[in-house]
Amino acid sequence: MAGESCDLNFNAALVLDTDGTPDALTDPGTIHFAVIAPPPNEAPTLVSTVPTQSATNFPSAGDLKAVFSEPVTASAGAFALSCTNSSGIVLTPSSSDGGINWTIDTGTALVAGDSCQFSIVAAFIHDLEGAELDAGNVIAFNVLDAGNVGAYYENVNLSSPEQLRCSLHEIIKGHTVYPYSGSGTSSWSILEIAQEDPNNSNRIIDVYRNRSYAKGSDRAGQGGGITYNREHTWPNS
Repeated sequence: MAGESCDLNFNAALVLDTDGTPDALTDPGTIHFAVIAPPPNEAPTLVSTVPTQSATNFPSAGDLKAVFSEPVTASAGAFALSCTNSSGIVLTPSSSDGGINWTIDTGTALVAGDSCQFSIVAAFIHDLEGAELDAGNVIAFNVLDAGNVGAYYENVNLSSPEQLRCSLHEIIKGHTVYPYSGSGTSSWSILEIAQEDPNNSNRIIDVYRNRSYAKGSDRAGQGGGITYNREHTWPNS
């Protein structure tokens, strides 16, 4: 118990070496020590977010992200997103590394140019020992307006093919890469967010046919009849 003083004693006659003729341990005498309390559990901290504070280039179909200093649990209400114009927001947080890196699916495409606030609420976030997040945060940001990409490409260097490649790499190197197929966010789910029917969040309006389809069940390869095909928008080539 913390604060106690203790003595450790050896029965030297019972401790023998094994190199042939047994030799008893030379009695080291009594070892005195004190028990101290373990260090206090430090509160977890928020390390980084996507988007960052005052960002203006968050993609409409992007995932929010939060990184913490140690594994944490996030109960209902830990993350919130409010936007001026976007609707249909349903946040789905997940972590694949035990609670340090969190990805928060917004459940919908945010309106281009919209003003939003991403909130991390300390009261609903705790480390594995129960300590509450040291402080919450509210990240104000704007969704990228795809019709106004001048600022996005303003640092592209056109002076040579080498400089073009290098400067484009600097722009895109921090972007998130999503698979064409697979579990989680893929080209299917991005298409269904980007082409969501504004009048029915369970359906999409295909830009190729201008026709309404049920999300998921009307994908090409899911059954018979007329289906929507991601190859028309994002060919896998």
